[in-house]
Amino acid sequence: LSAGVVAEKPKKLQYKPDEISDILSSNKDLSQLVTHAETIFGKTLSASEISTIFNFYDNYHLPIEVILMLLEHCASLSKTSVRYAEKIAISWSEEGIDTIEKAKDHLQNSEKREKVCRKFKKLLGITNRNLSDAEYAHIIQWTESMEMSSELIKLAYEKTVMATGNPSFPYMNGILQSWYRQGIKTTDEISKDKQVYPQ
Repeated sequence: LSAGVVAEKPKKLQYKPDEISDILSSNKDLSQLVTHAETIFGKTLSASEISTIFNFYDNYHLPIEVILMLLEHCASLSKTSVRYAEKIAISWSEEGIDTIEKAKDHLQNSEKREKVCRKFKKLLGITNRNLSDAEYAHIIQWTESMEMSSELIKLAYEKTVMATGNPSFPYMNGILQSWYRQGIKTTDEISKDKQVYPQ
């Protein structure tokens, strides 16, 4: 691909009811996939839902065992909508998560990140809503890429609230980026901070 050209997502395939019947009777693997999906989700799937699940295999090129793990993950979150599962299937396909090992690693990392985000939601007093995508990205950057301690992030939060009157993520990010550039990783090193912040 040349610079600036974005690869198109595969167009969703539509299977007619008679095509679905033919596939279910001729393809044992896909037939078992649908049976397992209905067991996992605890409901009989419609033709449209079965068509969507066929796309996971035919269109997004996920192996059957990976699709089953994906569906079980959705059910564990009490998300038994095939539409929800489809979003994850597209994401996994784009990220190349096409083996059981990759799926396990991805889910473990996701669980670890969710724990971190729950911790920081509590720390930052966010109780009545979910984190926005930008807030989530900031927290992952602070804790993973920049390896900032919880105490340091809390201190940046306190400085932010003192200066702005509310928990502004962009302002917090400015403080933490400044500390990161100065090599400050713990609250004990704050004395090295040469930056002056508005009070």
